[in-house]
This record gives sequence, structure tokens and C-alpha cells, in this order.
Amino acid sequence: RKYNVDSGDINYGMHQTMELEIEEPSLSVFENLKNNLPSKNWEIAHLDETKGVLRFKVSHKWQIPDDVVTIQLQPSGVNRTLVKVESNLDYWLRMSDNGNNFRNIQQVRQVLSH
Repeated sequence: RKYNVDSGDINYGMHQTMELEIEEPSLSVFENLKNNLPSKNWEIAHLDETKGVLRFKVSHKWQIPDDVVTIQLQPSGVNRTLVKVESNLDYWLRMSDNGNNFRNIQQVRQVLSH
């Protein structure tokens, strides 16, 4: 922490985002993601059903630190949900991700498409 700036708040641009709207109620989308994303390397780090927030830690054998995938769900009409996803490295110096953030976003997209 220097000059009132925490180095953990600096983002060097090494992240991926996705925003899309789907025809499904947010509670249903929340349950679908919660139940179908965790796999051997995805672990639920935080979830808040009332706020529509899911956060996962995604580990890779060859990479330290882990990735953090944050999903925000917002109702956007009758039986429609706006889904915002962000994936980034869980480390203040985010210089290289070897394409993992892109793959994390694609995995979320795949779960949403089924």
C-alpha cells in the first residue's frame, strides 16, 4: 500500500469478460451454474443467491496463482437473466494467463448453453 493505492487493486488488463442475456429465470441460472461448473479444478469460493453472485477459484497444476471467476446474475425481464462473467488471475501482478481466462469464460458459456 503506497500513496493510498493498494497494489491488489491494480489491473494490468489480464482478464476476460463476457456479458450475455439468456431466456431463463435468474434462480434457475444460478442453480445451473452452481451445480454444473464445479469440477476437479473449480471450487466455489463464495456464493450469494440473494445478490446473484457466484465466485469460483480455478486451479491449474502448472500455474500459481489460481484464477478467480466471478459471475453476477441480474434479472432483466420476465424469465430473462443478464449474466456478467469475469475471469482473472488471483494475484496483483496479472501479466500472463496462458489463455486460462479465455477458457474459463468458454466453460461458463458452455454450461449456460445446455
